[in-house]
Amino acid sequence: MTGACAFIPAAAFKASTYVLVTGYDLSQSSSGFDDLTTLILAMKDGEIEGGMTYQIFTTTVGAWGPVVRSEKFQKGLGAHVYPGREVVCRGGVVHWLGWSTDTSRLTCTVALDVRTGRTWTTELPKQCIGLDYTDTVFFSSLAVATSGDGQLAVVRSKPGHLVRVWVLGDGDGGWQLRRTMDVRKLLRHLPYDDGRVRLSAFCPRSGCVLGSVIGQEVRVDGSRGVDRDPVRP
Repeated sequence: MTGACAFIPAAAFKASTYVLVTGYDLSQSSSGFDDLTTLILAMKDGEIEGGMTYQIFTTTVGAWGPVVRSEKFQKGLGAHVYPGREVVCRGGVVHWLGWSTDTSRLTCTVALDVRTGRTWTTELPKQCIGLDYTDTVFFSSLAVATSGDGQLAVVRSKPGHLVRVWVLGDGDGGWQLRRTMDVRKLLRHLPYDDGRVRLSAFCPRSGCVLGSVIGQEVRVDGSRGVDRDPVRP
């Protein structure tokens, strides 16, 4: 916004992805980090069953911390994580989508808490398991998000102009389908393709996911529904 910029040194290893972790709710009261601290996470993508290799840069210190290897994941939960749109940060926790190392199909989300170093996986809703990399990247049909109260959520776009939102309940509550939305009533004209909304970005402050259908922008809110993005004409 100000036009200012600064260069940071590269991580100590050849990182596959850099993630800006700093969020509006990552404050000292809950995380031990100062409000003005910027945190950047460098991580190797690829197979993570044996643990995740990462390093954290903080502007307070002005340097990278130690290279860390997380604990191994539970046997049988081997997954790949890839850099890109399939990342969301909230309150110091970074969430990725995870693909099976055996089938290259979506199976879970993978999380890393930068405050504690804890890592874990969460199996996706059964309606989302099995999508491949093309579905999630080329068609942009699945996105990780968080709900307004901070719970993990996933948004899936389906052919026929349908968008569904699941929210992960507390404890053993599991995934709960919060809302099914039909975007046809918002469109100026019905597209000739399969009617799949391409999900593009998530805003943790508002809890909204942005998407489009042939250039027509929509905004998905798991609590209030779907509407046209007012930023676009």
